[in-house]
Amino acid sequence: MTRTSSATRNGYTKLLNPYIVGRPITEPEFFFGRESLFAFIEDNLKQNAKVILLHGQRRIGKSSVLCQIPNFVSPDEFVFVLFDLQSQSKLPLGRVLHNLAKKIVEKLRLPPERIALPSITELEENPERFDSRFLVQVYQALNNQKLVLLLDEFDVLSNYNPESAVAHLFPYLQLIIEQDEQLFIIPVVGRRLDDLENLLSLFGRAPNQEIGLLKERSARRLITEPAKDYLLYESEAIEAILELSSHHPYFTQVICHAIFSQARSEGNWTVTREAVESIVDDAIEIAEGGLAWFREGLPIPERVVFSAVAETQKIAARNVNLAVGEPLTLLKEYGVVETDALMQAVERLAEWNFIDEVESSEFSQAKIPRYKVTVELVRRWLVKRYSLGREIRELDNFSSEANQLYRVASEFRQNLALRPNALTLYEQVLTVNPNHFKALFEMAEGYLEVADFGKAVELYERAYRVNPIRSEDGLVRSHLSYGDELITQGEFELARQHFQQVLDIEPDNVLVQEKLQEIKANQVILGGRYRQIKLLSKGGFKNVYLAEDCAALRDRANSTNPLCVVKQVTPDGTSIEFREIRRLFEREAEILAKLGKHPQIPQLIDYFEQNGGFFIIEEFIKGRSLTEELMEPLPEEQVLNILESVLEILKFIHEQNIVHRDIKPSNIIRRDRDHKLVLLDFGAIEEIQKHSNSIYQTTTTVIATPAYMPLEQLTGFPRLSSDIYSVGMIGIQAITGIYPIDLPRDIYTNEIKWMDKAKVSPDLGDILTKMVKYDFRERYQSATEALQDVKALKENLYIPVHGLAPSSKSKSLLSRIGKLLSRKIF
Repeated sequence: MTRTSSATRNGYTKLLNPYIVGRPITEPEFFFGRESLFAFIEDNLKQNAKVILLHGQRRIGKSSVLCQIPNFVSPDEFVFVLFDLQSQSKLPLGRVLHNLAKKIVEKLRLPPERIALPSITELEENPERFDSRFLVQVYQALNNQKLVLLLDEFDVLSNYNPESAVAHLFPYLQLIIEQDEQLFIIPVVGRRLDDLENLLSLFGRAPNQEIGLLKERSARRLITEPAKDYLLYESEAIEAILELSSHHPYFTQVICHAIFSQARSEGNWTVTREAVESIVDDAIEIAEGGLAWFREGLPIPERVVFSAVAETQKIAARNVNLAVGEPLTLLKEYGVVETDALMQAVERLAEWNFIDEVESSEFSQAKIPRYKVTVELVRRWLVKRYSLGREIRELDNFSSEANQLYRVASEFRQNLALRPNALTLYEQVLTVNPNHFKALFEMAEGYLEVADFGKAVELYERAYRVNPIRSEDGLVRSHLSYGDELITQGEFELARQHFQQVLDIEPDNVLVQEKLQEIKANQVILGGRYRQIKLLSKGGFKNVYLAEDCAALRDRANSTNPLCVVKQVTPDGTSIEFREIRRLFEREAEILAKLGKHPQIPQLIDYFEQNGGFFIIEEFIKGRSLTEELMEPLPEEQVLNILESVLEILKFIHEQNIVHRDIKPSNIIRRDRDHKLVLLDFGAIEEIQKHSNSIYQTTTTVIATPAYMPLEQLTGFPRLSSDIYSVGMIGIQAITGIYPIDLPRDIYTNEIKWMDKAKVSPDLGDILTKMVKYDFRERYQSATEALQDVKALKENLYIPVHGLAPSSKSKSLLSRIGKLLSRKIF
């Protein structure tokens, strides 16, 4: 009875399903395609290739191919013996060789009197008897035919112990096939694709061929021919099957098996596209075991990416205008850190044909590689059975080293004495495996317990993307505690943002609503328009805040930056020192107004008194402190540019008879919008008489940074040349990379010793040395004077206004060209 015949039981006749699921196809009439593969095998056998390696995905039909080789490859010249190694992996070599010998005898139907089957004991004592005695008899029985061993599931032996067959079987087979002219082997691998590279290298130069998807003609024959006497497939139905199976033989069989069962049940033998769609769930159920086996052959990172690709297609299917997403981007949204293993997983899945790159013509918006699951039926199964949220948790098990560290960290966390060390171990776990989510959850809890709320928020925000249900309570508590901490630090706007995030999670949280009202009450609107956002600095009776200019915010047509800086001083009104601080603060406002609208000095926006405090409102300068640029020595041309820029500003200030008194790198900002230097913080400036030559002036309060201050300023007698000294110290720090306080002084003259600390031209060295002279009378007496020398040096060094100085080679070349021109050689 053929596969499509009827079976009669208890008087009831039922058509047998002709589509084969769950076993290798042994019948030639139900096997379709692979003609080029069989030709490849036959060609190589006839060319005396002793080993031919076949490989492919699980469920691609490898075992069926082995079963069909005797039907399609020179049966007169070769004798094929199929031997399944799946049940042999844990057996010793002697027993495996005995089982193989037994299979050969059964296949060749050799009677006991013609061939002696070696016993297990004999082969365990001496495996060479398999070749020297047993195979010799086999070759005699075969006459001129050649023996080909078809070794199915060869890579099952990769999970071995030192005593099992894998440690000896292949080396033994390699040895005897080199000696025996009549012996050939065709191993098939593909259980775990991460082993494939090693297996290919094991077989050396052996010809190998992938068992891949069927060609379209073969796939169509597989659909229509087994049930051609019963089913009538409409062309659209065949296309629907091909779309679901992508020419994969196993999944094609599964789909058609479900179609035949439904047609037989309903008595409707015409197959439409609608009928194909209606059996998808049935097909998934039929293939459940095979699908799971298909997926389990993948390493953990590949499984996660596989599900991510399926999920991106699901998301895109909900919105026809949305392109298929990139899997690693989607994983980041789930809290997964992109690692080398995950990036390689994308490449390997594409290489192994589990996923296909989406053509740019199909999704024109795509500018980075995007993928879809190769077999649509597999994609639907993945989405249905393996949610991405669950799959990513498998990444916990990616690294055994990380798991060992995690176990120790968990034990430490249970021990009060060792608990402080647990956080360090959790950090190590995430260093080894950034996607160990159990460690992430427990580390977030640990930081919340030790009141490091900022770190707890950071970790819980990621944990919330991984598992919202588990992490929600910890995230809310972290935001609340951190918000309270920020309020005490004057970080009102940042605190508001954290409370708002809690409200996004729990819209009805009354406590958070109250805290937001508290922040609003604390964020006093100063002067009727300035709302405090963030405390920038705090010291004594002076606070500096970042604030919003509410008037500018209301005026949508106003292009003014709504951010500003609020400087607040609140003296008690009794202490002489406090009255001096108050005087300086008032003086700063007057001086800022006097300095006018210089483009490299923050503009004074407002000045007022409110509730016993004094407030200065200045322009907010967005940029980077010059301190960041001075972390290492700078080229001479860059130092000259800094000196010129600061001295230009200082020239303007000195022309107003004003000494800044606190020039230092942190008070100089490189403005983002035009990269120009801006001089900040006039809180210590003091007006002096321009023509006073006496050092015995009325002393002033010393408010500055000692590393950049000359002696006269330290003793309370600042003058214009004091600012020159500060700029010179910045120049020396820039050229040497050394903080000024770390530079030595001459024990006799008290001069700074710095020239041996940097490579500097004599001219620049002279300028800087004069700027920082110990005796203020030997320094430049004004910024104008120092600026003239700096500009002159730049011109002599061919430094353009907005460029860098040419190298010494360039200057030499320019000089030679000038001489040649003067001689009229050109």
